[in-house]
Amino acid sequence: MMFGAWAAGICGDRFGRRFTYQFSLLIFGSASLVAAFAPNIETLIGLRFVMGLGLGAEVVVGYATLTEFVPAAHRGRMNGWLAVITNSSLFVSTILAAWIIPNLGWRYMFALVGVGALIIWALRKNLPESPRWLEAQGRHDEAASVVDQKQREGGLVVEAPDPARTTASKLADTVTVWSVFKPPVLGRTLMGILVNVVVGSCLYGFINWLPTFLVKQAVSIASSLVWVTVMAMGFCLFLGLYIILAIGFALHVPELFRTEDRLRGTAVCNTARRIATACVQYVVIWLFAIGGLAGVVSLLVSLLVVQAVVFAVFDIETARRPLEEIDDTPVGTMEPSSPPALGELAR
Repeated sequence: MMFGAWAAGICGDRFGRRFTYQFSLLIFGSASLVAAFAPNIETLIGLRFVMGLGLGAEVVVGYATLTEFVPAAHRGRMNGWLAVITNSSLFVSTILAAWIIPNLGWRYMFALVGVGALIIWALRKNLPESPRWLEAQGRHDEAASVVDQKQREGGLVVEAPDPARTTASKLADTVTVWSVFKPPVLGRTLMGILVNVVVGSCLYGFINWLPTFLVKQAVSIASSLVWVTVMAMGFCLFLGLYIILAIGFALHVPELFRTEDRLRGTAVCNTARRIATACVQYVVIWLFAIGGLAGVVSLLVSLLVVQAVVFAVFDIETARRPLEEIDDTPVGTMEPSSPPALGELAR
């Protein structure tokens, strides 16, 4: 998924959101379907790697693409719902697996996912290309055609893209993946990396280890009062961390970058989260060995405090603001802009 996320950034900005979105799903779905017929564990592991490439790319492209289509007034709400649906899939798949695997076998799980992915791939063949990306490539007529089509479908009257803002087309060929590490984008990239690393470290470095911690700390289910307390506190912690995940990764990070490097920037941040997820496992084991649960919790609290301070000082307020306006906002501008006009919200 780390390699897939990185590749999605390069392909998404180079070849378009639609192509990358469809191609990554085709890779994931095809590999899933073939995995159902894997003759041995080595083949299955190899196919799982290919599935990870497609899925890692799909996650990055999905959120960033929706960001470019939804009007400013509804962008946060729609991306939030997407995050809710996405994160509920683990719960749904667990329920399905509890029945399918004992009764039909593990191969049917891969077949179900593969067939489902290919059906979705066919259904969204008519997904339009992002008009913002088309503008950034200098393909103004195609961008206008997509906007006109969506206006007719939704019965909206939306202002056409401002020609003064299409200078990105002159830069499209010179933007590389390393552009997000240069001023003035560097500050936004570092904030995006920070929120992804913190969320990844907390979710996979603490939440996934919580049952082990409880067992090692001799907290048994028989201790009903202790158990109820732990469950209540665990629920609040889970809720808080997944809110950070939804707001940070799904909503905020794609908004931080310009159209010409949105996929690259989002991919770099997501790649950092995958790396942190892998490395934090060893840090957690070491901290628990020398400091127990208190040592692990200290790391969690420290990361969250650092993130809160950094975002309070340097972050950009993006709520209900057109993406073009966000592009022009200096890092550290937290104050929301005055309520935009109806035409700006639609854009």
